[in-house]
Amino acid sequence: MKIEANDFLHPRIIETCLPLFKDGHYQHVALESMKQVEMALRDKAIAPKELFGVHLVKWVMGNGEHITLAVSLGDDYQEKAQLLFKGAFGYYRNYAAHDGVKIDKVMSFRVMILASELLTLVAASNKSIEGIGGIDGLIKSGIFKSFQEFKDFLDFLDGQQIIESDVSDYDIELEGRGFTKIQEQAMYEFGFVSYDEWESAIDYKSGIFDSIKVGDIKLTDEGLRVYRELEKKLSGNHKGG
Repeated sequence: MKIEANDFLHPRIIETCLPLFKDGHYQHVALESMKQVEMALRDKAIAPKELFGVHLVKWVMGNGEHITLAVSLGDDYQEKAQLLFKGAFGYYRNYAAHDGVKIDKVMSFRVMILASELLTLVAASNKSIEGIGGIDGLIKSGIFKSFQEFKDFLDFLDGQQIIESDVSDYDIELEGRGFTKIQEQAMYEFGFVSYDEWESAIDYKSGIFDSIKVGDIKLTDEGLRVYRELEKKLSGNHKGG
């Protein structure tokens, strides 16, 4: 079986690092691979540009009153993910940046593989609502004007279906209800909703069957948790009024 590098490397690594590898710039390959992970972390979590390496990981994947990232495997693996990223930066990035003379062809390729895995983990992570102060923090950020609008949008999204990737009717209803694409993007980035596609068989009553592609939007477990919390807040506000 022939193994191709492109089958295992992340697209960002293929574009920025593989040409350097082919030209024999192995130390540069290792450093650039880890820099690509840094940029991905910073972009996904909207982190300050002055943070690098281990300090960036602490800011992005730790606690604080800012947007942080939650790994897709769940809260039980958050700390372990931090250790993985910290170790990779502390060992490979720091060595490549300050010395790097022992980085050869084999090591540089392995760093590209490691960076590809880390980039995939970053892409699969969600922005954490807890990092900006929970539901209250999300409202203060201005994405939603009120708890009611937030809950109404969750109600709107849950159960929506997109047929054959045609979002025209969906977009019309979205706009008609006063919701925005920025709010929709936040729903996915914070992991409140998921989108799954499947094939549905159709019988045209003529003995001919066909299939169409259906996309389902549903609340995730995190979305359901936030929805219940919003219900409690709204119920409390009503009683208080």
